[in-house]
Amino acid sequence: MKVAKGDKILLLNSDCLVQPDTLAACNATNFDVVGCRLTDANGKTIQSTGYFPTLRRVTQLMLFIDNFPVIRKFIDTIHIRDTSRLSKTHRIDWIQGAFMMLKKEVYRKVGGFDENFHMYGEEVEWQYRIKKAGFKIWYFADAQAVHLERQTVKFLSPAYALIGEMKGYVYFFKLHRPKWEQVVLPWILRLGSLIRIPLQKDYVEVLRAFV
Repeated sequence: MKVAKGDKILLLNSDCLVQPDTLAACNATNFDVVGCRLTDANGKTIQSTGYFPTLRRVTQLMLFIDNFPVIRKFIDTIHIRDTSRLSKTHRIDWIQGAFMMLKKEVYRKVGGFDENFHMYGEEVEWQYRIKKAGFKIWYFADAQAVHLERQTVKFLSPAYALIGEMKGYVYFFKLHRPKWEQVVLPWILRLGSLIRIPLQKDYVEVLRAFV
């Protein structure tokens, strides 16, 4: 991003296939930061946006609270999994970095990713700083790209990915949440992992990572 010469920067995963006119359509919006609708290879809209982590939202995630349809549909969760909410263009806390277009002035003012994140959470934390700086982040429903999910990280074990996500929350809280939430968070992650072990054995490794 440092060497980008244009007035817009595009972040694009290697497993993301941009549809015709998507770049032009996103560029024409002139939003500070914009992400398009992401679909799987069959054209089905997939999760690609969400709200910044808070203790309430992590608790909803780890204790299956956001599995309830009414919660998914109306409550601001870390991951927007009810894709009916992705049918219209709207402002949001964060968009997935698989496809993200932003004005160069955003990068100049805020800087780039925090390199202390190993793999998961850096794009969410970056957009937290972007939004805090006064810029607006938009999900643009009228442009599309195909995201062949996990193709760039398919060599990683599920346990490694889960631990990376949980550690991303811990680091995000260290940077941006109150001290008392930082103390409580690991206990929520442990409890949630313990509950999930019967459903997914990989959470044994997650639990060990936070013991």
